[in-house]
Amino acid sequence: MSHKPYILRVPGKIQTWGVELRDGRPVITELLAEVDAIDGLGDVVAAATKAIGIKPCGGCQRRREALNKLVPFVDNPGSDL
Repeated sequence: MSHKPYILRVPGKIQTWGVELRDGRPVITELLAEVDAIDGLGDVVAAATKAIGIKPCGGCQRRREALNKLVPFVDNPGSDL
């Protein structure tokens, strides 16, 4: 019997796991999907530039981090915002 999927956020990724009920208990069965986490605007810019063939550099990573901090898409409990 199938149960609703379990979504897990791990550093830099969002995973969706299949869950089945066995003997009345939910059991995680298999990894269904894994995508890169989009934490903020910096991740969107990085994905867009990668899609058009721009190779990242050290400045790109610093810019990505700064934009994610300035325009976050999710609550970041450890952030200074």
